Amino acid sequence: MPVTETATRHRHAVDGISVSFAVPFPFDAAADLQVILSDADGTEADQMLGTDFTVAGGSGAPGTVTMVSAPGAPWTTLTIVRRTALVQPIGFVENDPFPAASHQRALDRLTRMVQELARDRGLSVRLARSTALEHGLELPDPPSEAGIHVLSIDGASRALTWNTLDVSDLAKLDAVAGEMVTLAGIADSLATVAGIAGAVVAVAAVGGALTAVDTVANQIDRVVLVADALPHIVDAMVGSEPPNTAWADYYAAHAPAIDLGDLSQPSPFSNENRPAVRMSLSEGDSIIDLGKL
Repeated sequence: MPVTETATRHRHAVDGISVSFAVPFPFDAAADLQVILSDADGTEADQMLGTDFTVAGGSGAPGTVTMVSAPGAPWTTLTIVRRTALVQPIGFVENDPFPAASHQRALDRLTRMVQELARDRGLSVRLARSTALEHGLELPDPPSEAGIHVLSIDGASRALTWNTLDVSDLAKLDAVAGEMVTLAGIADSLATVAGIAGAVVAVAAVGGALTAVDTVANQIDRVVLVADALPHIVDAMVGSEPPNTAWADYYAAHAPAIDLGDLSQPSPFSNENRPAVRMSLSEGDSIIDLGKL
C-alpha cells in the first residue's frame, strides 16, 4: 500500500496507571521499535523489548506497546521511536513469480528508512543551507583525561577543537559570583553612566576652574562685609558718628582680614572744619581702624 504517514515517533504522557500505548505509525517488526522513558529534566531510560514491554501489530501496520508495569513518577513521558533495521530482507529469484505485494513491502520498507534518516537529520546540529563551506564540521575525539572540556572553532581553518578549562579559573569566578550578581542588578545604571561618559570627562576637565570659582566666592563674602561697613565709614568721615564705636567692634568679630591698600588719601570732606579721616584694613587685622591724619 502507499506510504502516506510521515510520523516516525510518538510521545505519551504517563500517569502511573496506564500500561498500553498506541503506535500510530506503521512498522515492520517489534524489534524496529524503541521505547524510552524520560523525566521533566530530560533524563532518559531505554526500555528493553521482552523485559519491560511487548509489541502487538506491525507488518506494515500500526500497533500497540504494552508495558510490563505502569510507568509513573519520576517518569513523565513515554516515547515510541521507529528505527527500521537497515537491511533488505526480501530476495527475488530469477524467473520466479513477481507478486506486487512483496515488491510493495520492499518499497515501503525503503521509504520508512528514508523517513527515519530525515528525522535524525532534523534533530541534529547542522550548518545553514546557505553556508559557504563545502563540507561539514568534523567532531574530534574527546580528550581522554578527566576535566572540563569545551568545543571551540579555529578561526582560520574552521575546525572544531577541544579546550580544557582551568578549574582554578572557575574557582576565581565562583569567588566573585556575588559581585557579578550585583553588577547584573545595576546594569541599567552602568549603561546610563556609559552614556554620559563624555560629560563626566568634561566636568573633570573644568575641576580646576571650579576650585577657582570657589575661591572667588569666598572673596565676594569679604567684599560684602566691607560694603556693609561703608555707610558707617562715611558717617565717621563726615563726623556724624565717632570712630571706633560699636559697629567697629562688630566688624572686629566678623570681618575677615582684607588688605585694601593705602587709603590714607585726603578726605572728600576736608573743606569742612574737622580733621580728615583715613581707613586702614591691613592683612591680619580684624578691627576697622579709623584714625585722624
